[in-house]
Amino acid sequence: MRGYGAPQVVFAFESMLDDAATALGIDPVEIRLRNAAREGDANPLTGKRICSAGLPECLEKGRKIFEWEKRRAECQNQQGNLRRGVGVACFSYTSNTWPVGVEIAGARLLMNQDGTINVQSGATEIGQGADTVFSQMVAETVGVPVSDVRVISTQDTDVTPFDPGAFASRQSYVAAPALRSAALLLKEKIIAHAAVMLHQSAMNLTLIKGHIVLVERPEEPLMSLKDLAMDAFYHPERGGQLSAESSIKTTTNPPAFGCTFVDLTVDIALCKVTINRILNVHDSGHILNPLLAEGQVHGGMGMGIGWALFEEMIIDAKSGVVRNPNLLDYKMPTMPDLPQLESAFVEINEPQSAYGHKSLGEPPIIPVAAAIRNAVKMATGVAINTLPLTPKRLYEEFHLAGLI
Repeated sequence: MRGYGAPQVVFAFESMLDDAATALGIDPVEIRLRNAAREGDANPLTGKRICSAGLPECLEKGRKIFEWEKRRAECQNQQGNLRRGVGVACFSYTSNTWPVGVEIAGARLLMNQDGTINVQSGATEIGQGADTVFSQMVAETVGVPVSDVRVISTQDTDVTPFDPGAFASRQSYVAAPALRSAALLLKEKIIAHAAVMLHQSAMNLTLIKGHIVLVERPEEPLMSLKDLAMDAFYHPERGGQLSAESSIKTTTNPPAFGCTFVDLTVDIALCKVTINRILNVHDSGHILNPLLAEGQVHGGMGMGIGWALFEEMIIDAKSGVVRNPNLLDYKMPTMPDLPQLESAFVEINEPQSAYGHKSLGEPPIIPVAAAIRNAVKMATGVAINTLPLTPKRLYEEFHLAGLI
């Protein structure tokens, strides 16, 4: 499960908050807006001021896209076997482990003979798209096309710059300062070499789209990075392979925020939940790669639906043996079980971040189950506080409530 620990706590908290809203007669979105963290509040984990807090904006944007008021009005005073409900839940999640853990990352950049750049980082690609984002960071900072940046994704602790690992949604946030620092240093060395070749002051030169240009005339290339690299490698008197390395400790940990909105139908007789629509809205700062971000959110939402409605490890009380140790008996949702997954983002720049971004890998799963539970409660009037909401569990709860 992504974000282990956080979904469980948020499920309890957001269920309790929703029950409070019901008891007080307050709209579930409104009670969350009243209690949402805002810029300037103290971060209870780090004690530092929160510099970006987009939870209110996420709730407002989600309420509009989802047509919350309209859908909620349609779910009032229902009778019969099929009943609709809408639910909402929020979350916050850190961008690394500091100050509980030490956060450090290293990066090494080397320019090749053809002007392309190799990147070595201790941060590991495990399918989340880290290498793609690291390429973007280096390309933007140095001033070259992304296609000219190659991340060597063969981490080896004997030779790779140090990094603690791939966990806690920390990779892009913690690795970014080291990558940016190394990229700026490499760019400085490139421009210094170009200044010697072109008999110019380094202050008058910059690097745009892989070409050396005058700051005052950026549209007129003076030299390609390939030509510069060849001179650096093979001029008999000056240069050498241009490289840069950096290792930086991170002492900031801005929280990401977001929420889930869900519309579902409960078949009371069959004890079955069908999701009609589900939407996640995230504040993860500046979105570095929209396509990868959308994929991350969709994956987390699917995992959250699995936790809420399907997945349960059954352990024999006497022997301790897992009774469903395979995918036949441990029910995971497949594509036909999932609805259309919708995502949206509120992009608020995080000033403590190297590229204005915050965590996104684990957050998408966190509020999903609570939103589904709250929607089931609205549809049926039954508050269920144990997951997953399987037909067996729904039957037991509905029977106790006198619905069946």
